[in-house]
Amino acid sequence: MNFLTWYQPHGTIHEHVPEHTLILKIKQPERLNKEKILDTIGFDKSWVTIERK
Repeated sequence: MNFLTWYQPHGTIHEHVPEHTLILKIKQPERLNKEKILDTIGFDKSWVTIERK
């Protein structure tokens, strides 16, 4: 039987994993380009008002 290990700030958790199970691996996504996103949604500076008090 396999074990799944979770590293947590408060301690490590070990769980039994069935022999036939679904394993998902998620890759770190690419960093988003802020300007490209804003351009894609048609952002206009008039949407935002900045005030200093």
